[in-house]
Amino acid sequence: MSTLPATLNVNTADELASLLGVGQTAQHTQLPTLRINYQKTKDVDGEKVKLTKGIWTINNGEEDVYGTDLKTRIVMAGYQVREYDATKEEYAAETIFFNTGWDKTPEDSAGGYRCGKVFNRDLEGMEEDEKACQRNKKFYRVLWGIADLKGKNAQGKKSEAKNTPFITRVRGQGFMPICDYIDSFGESHIFDYITEWDIQEGDHETTDFWIPLAKRGKESPALSDKDIVSTIVALKKWRDDYNADILSSWNKRNGLVEAKSVQEVVAQDIVDVDDNLPI
Repeated sequence: MSTLPATLNVNTADELASLLGVGQTAQHTQLPTLRINYQKTKDVDGEKVKLTKGIWTINNGEEDVYGTDLKTRIVMAGYQVREYDATKEEYAAETIFFNTGWDKTPEDSAGGYRCGKVFNRDLEGMEEDEKACQRNKKFYRVLWGIADLKGKNAQGKKSEAKNTPFITRVRGQGFMPICDYIDSFGESHIFDYITEWDIQEGDHETTDFWIPLAKRGKESPALSDKDIVSTIVALKKWRDDYNADILSSWNKRNGLVEAKSVQEVVAQDIVDVDDNLPI
């Protein structure tokens, strides 16, 4: 399929993955990731093609789309810490998604909290090797929503991602601007507005980087649209399932799996008994 529907009447992560046309890793069903492209080239059917850096990209279920004409509806936001292992080229640990940035206790998949990342104020006095280790632990502002991106595919042909559910993780110099943008809505709901995006090139002598900047677009009430509501429900379910996977790893690392399973059995017995009681 060339586009993805906004209607996601699904009950499980597997159904969501099937509808989106995306796969599942060892732990988690993958949502399309909305991000800024940093790749210079990409192998397509055995041919290396050149890509434009510093523009948006997302997979539409069929191919990657690259472009600058991006509009989104943000429906949820949170935080996450992830620790990257450059040697293995994989994430060594990641936390659950959490709601308060200063929370010290979000569980991580390695059995600890916050992947061991400390607050910036606590870096003072650390040895250089400890600081280097901390730099591998990234703090993200996480957004979920629905994206429309008009652009081209890797081969330069016209392509589009329409009504595509996404996750995006923002860090670095883009972190505070997106936090300020979310806070600017106050008592109004961010999901009732279209979010438009600019990309600002960063200033560094040796490293190329770009900063995503969000701005408020037209008002478009979400809860009156059943397709958007069902998408929000599906994305919330995906987030909750993801957190459950992380907590399962945390329990296992801390020897709590057996205790948890016993607890579940007891709870199920109670439900069965209650169901047989006379009204």
